[in-house]
Amino acid sequence: MAMIDEKKIRAYHFKSDNTFVCPLCATDEERESAEPGDFITEDVIHDDNPMYCARCRKKIEKQDS
Repeated sequence: MAMIDEKKIRAYHFKSDNTFVCPLCATDEERESAEPGDFITEDVIHDDNPMYCARCRKKIEKQDS
Protein backbone atom coordinates (compact mmCIF):
# COMPACT_ATOMS: atom_id res chain seq x y z
CA MET A 1 0.00 0.00 0.00
CA ALA A 2 1.46 3.35 -1.04
CA MET A 3 1.22 6.35 1.24
CA ILE A 4 0.14 9.68 -0.17
CA ASP A 5 2.24 12.56 1.07
CA GLU A 6 0.41 15.68 2.12
CA LYS A 7 1.47 18.59 -0.06
CA LYS A 8 2.20 22.04 1.30
CA ILE A 9 -0.52 24.57 0.51
CA ARG A 10 0.89 27.50 -1.46
CA ALA A 11 -2.29 29.54 -1.83
CA TYR A 12 -6.03 29.47 -1.40
CA HIS A 13 -8.02 30.19 -4.58
CA PHE A 14 -11.37 31.81 -3.96
CA LYS A 15 -13.60 31.23 -6.95
CA SER A 16 -16.25 33.70 -5.77
CA ASP A 17 -13.98 36.63 -6.61
CA ASN A 18 -11.21 34.71 -8.46
CA THR A 19 -8.40 35.76 -6.11
CA PHE A 20 -5.47 33.98 -4.49
CA VAL A 21 -4.60 34.36 -0.80
CA CYS A 22 -1.37 33.09 0.74
CA PRO A 23 -1.63 30.73 3.75
CA LEU A 24 -0.40 33.48 6.11
CA CYS A 25 -3.20 35.86 5.11
CA ALA A 26 -6.02 33.28 5.00
CA THR A 27 -8.36 33.39 7.96
CA ASP A 28 -9.17 30.33 10.05
CA GLU A 29 -12.69 30.25 8.60
CA GLU A 30 -11.32 30.31 5.04
CA ARG A 31 -8.91 27.45 5.80
CA GLU A 32 -11.61 25.32 7.44
CA SER A 33 -14.13 25.86 4.64
CA ALA A 34 -11.66 25.25 1.79
CA GLU A 35 -12.35 22.24 -0.40
CA PRO A 36 -9.61 20.44 -2.39
CA GLY A 37 -10.30 22.56 -5.48
CA ASP A 38 -9.97 25.76 -3.49
CA PHE A 39 -6.25 25.57 -2.77
CA ILE A 40 -3.09 25.43 -4.86
CA THR A 41 -0.47 22.94 -3.70
CA GLU A 42 3.30 23.10 -4.08
CA ASP A 43 3.40 20.83 -7.15
CA VAL A 44 1.22 23.14 -9.25
CA ILE A 45 3.48 25.26 -11.44
CA HIS A 46 2.41 28.76 -12.46
CA ASP A 47 5.50 30.04 -14.26
CA ASP A 48 3.51 31.56 -17.13
CA ASN A 49 1.18 33.56 -14.90
CA PRO A 50 2.61 34.31 -11.44
CA MET A 51 0.21 34.35 -8.50
CA TYR A 52 0.01 37.24 -6.02
CA CYS A 53 -1.72 37.31 -2.65
CA ALA A 54 -4.79 39.54 -2.76
CA ARG A 55 -4.14 40.78 0.78
CA CYS A 56 -0.38 41.24 1.26
CA ARG A 57 0.43 41.58 -2.50
CA LYS A 58 3.46 39.27 -2.24
CA LYS A 59 4.23 36.90 -5.09
CA ILE A 60 3.34 33.33 -4.22
CA GLU A 61 6.46 31.35 -5.12
CA LYS A 62 6.75 27.64 -5.85
CA GLN A 63 8.60 25.98 -2.98
CA ASP A 64 11.50 23.79 -4.12
CA SER A 65 11.62 20.54 -2.21
